[in-house]
Amino acid sequence: MRTRELPPILFFLLLGLYVSWASRGLCLGTLYRPGPGLMSYYLGLGLVLLSVGMLLRLFLQRPNGEEKVGKRLQAIHYPKIALVVTALVVYSLVIEKVGYIEATLLLLVILFLCAGSKR
Repeated sequence: MRTRELPPILFFLLLGLYVSWASRGLCLGTLYRPGPGLMSYYLGLGLVLLSVGMLLRLFLQRPNGEEKVGKRLQAIHYPKIALVVTALVVYSLVIEKVGYIEATLLLLVILFLCAGSKR
């Protein structure tokens, strides 16, 4: 078991439980007439389910792939990540000045160029 993965998983498990619990104080409503707490309630439950799945994977997985972590870190394209984050920040700053359609079109062009093709 990789113990360094356990604290973040537990953090997100507790965060999901708290979000679901806190959103119950708001009116949940129904799926046809949703209240202000419905989406946060289900997002918290989704976070709990993902955390439980990761906990199960963590405890049931055999520790044989530790040397593969270095290869995965070398495969990360940091300039593309920096470009995407910068594009998102610029998008959030210029969307009101430029307009939704123009800013979103520019953002999508940048994101598609960063994604590239898998051929």
